[in-house]
This record gives sequence, structure tokens and C-alpha cells, in this order.
Amino acid sequence: MECKASFPAYAKVNLTLRILGRRDDGFHALCSIVAPLSLHDDVSVSLRFGAHPGGGLPRVSIETTPGGVDCSSIGPADANLCAKALSAYWRRLPPESRMRLAEEASIGIVKRIPIGGGLGGGSADAAATILALQRIAGADALPAADILALAADVGSDVPALLSGGPVIMEGRGECVSPIAPGLLAPLPVVLANPGIHVSTPAAYAAFDRLCGGRAAPAEPRAPASRISSARDYAGILVNDLEEPVFAIHPAVRETADLLRRAGAKAPLMSGSGATVFAICDSAEEARAIADALPPGFWRATARLMAAPPHSA
Repeated sequence: MECKASFPAYAKVNLTLRILGRRDDGFHALCSIVAPLSLHDDVSVSLRFGAHPGGGLPRVSIETTPGGVDCSSIGPADANLCAKALSAYWRRLPPESRMRLAEEASIGIVKRIPIGGGLGGGSADAAATILALQRIAGADALPAADILALAADVGSDVPALLSGGPVIMEGRGECVSPIAPGLLAPLPVVLANPGIHVSTPAAYAAFDRLCGGRAAPAEPRAPASRISSARDYAGILVNDLEEPVFAIHPAVRETADLLRRAGAKAPLMSGSGATVFAICDSAEEARAIADALPPGFWRATARLMAAPPHSA
């Protein structure tokens, strides 16, 4: 018998990304407002049920279908965050639940989110995998606390992408709290990427070199009032990794400059890059800015999501 579940895997942008210093475990402590976008991958998980001696980890295969982005840099299945999510989920199931579940797992991904672009594509795919496993598990589904813990084990951005709604992400990413629906207006966004992959460890290393481990100043974790226009958003946007990444990847700075010259208000790099985004007041404005970019750039328009379409 086979059982299948599918979920969209929503991209994200970091509206704020403040680095609060280095932790004892070697990670950097963060405080970030993470907002999901309507841009998404599609993730499906199929489990073939049957006796699986010892309840061991099922054999995993992953098939990726390009949906407008280059997938050539995707590594083998055992290095994929979706496979890591499945493994983490399996190990948290009690042995009797494993025995009732699958001996083979197939994960299908339609990729629309650029790989290594600061939009959380791999983490979003892992979060969608976890949600699909929860649905398939049914009565054997894990409690919410376990889901958040295993998501943090899989990757720093995964907990923030489980609900599909805007959150405040803290610690190294393992601490998330929802932002009230309606506080952030669901405005259009234009996204641009110069076609390069920025290494997250290299971005943080550049921050340490450039800033000497300087901690961000204390500031409110979330806006005090509704953000309803592109100008309002411009007043809160900040990314402590932007200047360090600009220093090692001038093409990312050029992308921000091109968006600004095309009429974007306060373009900002998302996460560790290389994607730069700008929030617009209308879909027409977002499309016009995207169309003004020269050839050679990946570009897309999307919409900020102000409330979660699903939850763990």
C-alpha cells in the first residue's frame, strides 16, 4: 500500500536580520523577522507501506523537477534537507509506529525557488516534508513540540518555515514566535538574483572580519504598529549580512543598485544572499521593476503572506 501527501514549500525573505553575537556553540545569535512569500516549491512525499524489519529508516529517493530555476547544483539524496528531515522524523517515532510505516519513501520536488539564494528554498522543502509526514502518520503523528525540535535539528531556517506565516526567529533559528495576522500588509515583492550562490558560512565569516563580531543594537523584535505601505516597510528593513556579502560578491551590490535605479524603494538582500528583494505598493509596480532588469538575472514577482495557510 502507498500513501502520499503534498504541501507547498513557501520561500521567505528576512525583513530584518540582526546579528547579536557569536554563541558558545559556534553559531551566531540572531533576531529576524521572517516573512513567507507566495513563491513556492511543491513537495510530495510517498511512503510504500509494508513490513520493515526492525523499523529501520526507509530507503529514500528524491526526484527534482525544475520549475524555472537551475537545479544542477542539487546534491545527492543523502545530502538533501528533505532526506535529513525524513530521517529526523523517523528517529523520533516510537518503534511500534515505525513498524507500521513504510519501507520505501519517494520525495518529489518541483523547484521554483533559486538554490542558495537566501530565500530558504531547501529549508522550506524540508518543512513541507515534515508536514507531509505528519499528515501521513495520522494517529502516529508527533506532538508539536517534537516537530519544532526536529525542525531545528534539520536546519536553522526550518522552524521559521513550518507555519507559512510571518514569525520572529531568534537564537540560531530554533526559537520562533508568530507575528499577529494583519500587522504586516501582504504587499507585492520583486525578487532579483545575479545567478550566483553565496555560501552562508562565508557570509558569516565576512561579517566577523568586517564587523569584528560587533553585536547589533537592541531594538524592538516586531513593529509597534501596522506596516501597510512600501514606505512603511522601508522604515524597518535591515540586514547585518548585507554589507559583508556586498564586499565579497560585488554582483549582489550591483543587483541592489539596479533595482533601485528601476524604481524600487529600499531594496534589501534576503538572508545571506544572493537574492535581493524590494517591496512594492502594487503588482504592476513590481512587474515593471522586474521587466526593467537587464538579461542574465533571475527575477520574479510574488506577494508577502501575512497569515499562515497551514500549521504544523
